[in-house]
Amino acid sequence: MLNILRRHTGSWIVKALLGLLILSFAAWGVGDMIRGAAGDRAAIVVGDEHIGPETLRRHFTDDLERLQAMLGGAIDRDTAIRMGLLDATIRRLARQTLLDIEVADNRLVISDPALKAHVAGNPAFQANGQFSRQVFEQTLAANRLNERAYLAGERAVMARQRLEQAVMAGAAAPEVLLTALADYRDEQRRITLLTIDPAALPAPPEPDEEALRAFHAAGQDGYLAPERRSLTYAVLNPEGLAPMMALEEGAVESAYEQRLEQFTSPSSWDLEQILVDSEETAAQVLAARREGRTLAAAAQAAGAPAPVRLEAVGATELPPTLTLALRNQPEGAVIGPVESPLGWHVAEIVGLTEGTVQPLEEVREQLTETLKVERAIERIYEYAAQVEDALAGGATLEEALADLDLETHSLTQVARDGGLADGTRAEDLPPTLLSRAFELPADAEPRMVETETGYLALRLDQVTEARPLTFEEARDRVLADWRREQRLEAADALLAELEKRAGEGADLATLAAETPAASLSEPPPFTRGATLRNGQGPLPQALVGPLFKAEPGALVSGAGPNRRLLARLDEVIVPPARVDDLAPTVTEALAGDLLDQYATALARRHGIQVNQRLIQEMM
Repeated sequence: MLNILRRHTGSWIVKALLGLLILSFAAWGVGDMIRGAAGDRAAIVVGDEHIGPETLRRHFTDDLERLQAMLGGAIDRDTAIRMGLLDATIRRLARQTLLDIEVADNRLVISDPALKAHVAGNPAFQANGQFSRQVFEQTLAANRLNERAYLAGERAVMARQRLEQAVMAGAAAPEVLLTALADYRDEQRRITLLTIDPAALPAPPEPDEEALRAFHAAGQDGYLAPERRSLTYAVLNPEGLAPMMALEEGAVESAYEQRLEQFTSPSSWDLEQILVDSEETAAQVLAARREGRTLAAAAQAAGAPAPVRLEAVGATELPPTLTLALRNQPEGAVIGPVESPLGWHVAEIVGLTEGTVQPLEEVREQLTETLKVERAIERIYEYAAQVEDALAGGATLEEALADLDLETHSLTQVARDGGLADGTRAEDLPPTLLSRAFELPADAEPRMVETETGYLALRLDQVTEARPLTFEEARDRVLADWRREQRLEAADALLAELEKRAGEGADLATLAAETPAASLSEPPPFTRGATLRNGQGPLPQALVGPLFKAEPGALVSGAGPNRRLLARLDEVIVPPARVDDLAPTVTEALAGDLLDQYATALARRHGIQVNQRLIQEMM
């Protein structure tokens, strides 16, 4: 997919994928507001605010990881930069900083209660639908965030959102615009369609040698042997280096103790729980339960909410104080009152699953492998530098790799797309090998190339430049192309003849019946944006566009990739306007336009400078 992505970086498909990531900041006039050069130490300067290169690098890495997640990992850093992701990150940071400046200038403040409610409402911090302090802390730790920095960041995000909401609040889609858009979107055409299949036409007479050579000469650019390269490479990654890693005595045992949680299936409880605001009410519930009433009856007697069933909840999903109270309690025990940030709990254990621990010997092999990979990750840069130094000192690739016991691999006469000279394809290659190999100049020395997962030790052994194929080499392709071209020309002539006869009054059904290569169909009505399948693919836009400008009874002809089409417009269908589903989308678009204009005005007011030289060095 990576090679496909690179070949089609300019296509609308890839641009749309990138747009999903940068939609909120890709069209706000950054071309007008980036000017000048930032200070030597700042990557971006917005007004008096400086954004350092490490901040930009961190945000770019985050954006890249999000894009890779969207694409299944099939994009590397360099391709993302060429697609414009780095520029998009710069725009986003500049826009956020502009809004932060406006927030400060306008003294917009997010209160502590509002921030607390915002954080508590985040599903990532909830257990069983309620905020969990323990889950909150664990989630921050897993993402390497501290609480103070996270809350400050969320407060800033909320303030920016309040400012944006104020700017966008006046957006409303006019009824006349919604009606016009609905009419344009929903208007339909019903046609009768005559399709000519060039492949069903009689075979053209075989060309003589002179005609075939002339056809080859006229289309020489289409008959090229691709550039091919022969190369030798080795993969330097943690998995490959792991067998070399030695572990000191007791390392596995020590790691097992430190990571015991990974090999432990924790206890879990099935609970009936009542949560109330006061200790007094909780005590009343507990007292009634211990008198022999059910928990539901005890809650009703104390005027408390009905109990909630919690199934298979573990320690990480409950408040720490409640977890502590539950430990070592048997099934059937009633716990409470227990205070937590959520209130006062009374809980009954209606089911209990004891935790289990995998013994060391059961996980020793897995843990040993994990530790060796971790050691390899720590040392991979050291090994890569060692190989690079050896290459710089004149060692061959094999000599530089000798101490690492890494296997070298060879590819002979491979094209950029992985095709080999014998017509087969190279399989199971490192994802970025060919793209990096074809980026190197033909006289490049052996070198280490960084990848997403490690390094490639790479040497170009031979470069065969792309060249035109001789007539003899391309003869089979030339003959097939000539035959196809002849059939298409015959189909064009037939289409012109049938269109002329139809214009003179001949019925399309009669014409299709008289023409062996033609077929007739009556597709369902279609809109401007619909893809109409008639058994041979979608109708070409060259046909659809004119049909929406034509009057009923008109004939419209067009060409598809491997067919020729003649359509008669039978009916124009204008259904009642449906604007309800359009209103939110159009209003959102108008609000976005307002926000774009506001951001552009802020950029011109405060000024933005980008240190392109520093950024290029950094990247």
